[in-house]
Amino acid sequence: MQSFSTSKSPSEADVLPSESLKISTDVQHLEKLLNKIFGDEIEKVGDAEPSNLIEFPLQQETQAASTVGASAPATVGIDLFDFSPAQADLLLGDTEIFKSSPASSSNMLRSIIEEDDYEADSRLQQMVDIQRKELVQLRKLVKDREFDIRTRDLELAANADQLKYMPELFSKALLVGDLKVQLSQLQEALETEQAIHEQSRDLLFKTQARVDRIKDTFWFKLGRSLGFNLE
Repeated sequence: MQSFSTSKSPSEADVLPSESLKISTDVQHLEKLLNKIFGDEIEKVGDAEPSNLIEFPLQQETQAASTVGASAPATVGIDLFDFSPAQADLLLGDTEIFKSSPASSSNMLRSIIEEDDYEADSRLQQMVDIQRKELVQLRKLVKDREFDIRTRDLELAANADQLKYMPELFSKALLVGDLKVQLSQLQEALETEQAIHEQSRDLLFKTQARVDRIKDTFWFKLGRSLGFNLE
């Protein structure tokens, strides 16, 4: 907490020792009272906080403030996002290097800005290249999907055609089954006829053998010699 001192005090030559002691005591009491009243407000002023103290500086603080104010340079509002040459002069005008060569300072600032723009353009170009590659991959993926879709459509069309001809195929399959049954029946009949033919052939062979034996007999030869037709 800051302490206050009076700006003007009586000289020691004009007052007596007792009176000077009394005045010193009164001054100390007054300083304590002022410290108690305005101490918190002065601390707020020192900390740059809102204060109820309008203006109550001491003489020493006033002189210090005036000295600091006289030595401090005047500040001019600078916009960090303004890259105009006038703003560059405001930003770099107090530097000795740039005072001696304003053209070089402008060129340097321009080169810095161009370098920043080049870096931004490079990053933007990289992003564009990446997105272009992704777009090419997506187009290839879309083409592959379209090919798969066309293949599936052809398969579905073939299946649809098969389903369309399925009743006819079923009817033909049933007809083939009936024909197979008839063929099996015909085969059985043929086998039966073959068996009958074999039996007839055997009977014929047996009959021919008997006829041959009869021709070899005496009576047959006698009948032929007598003119009988025995064939």
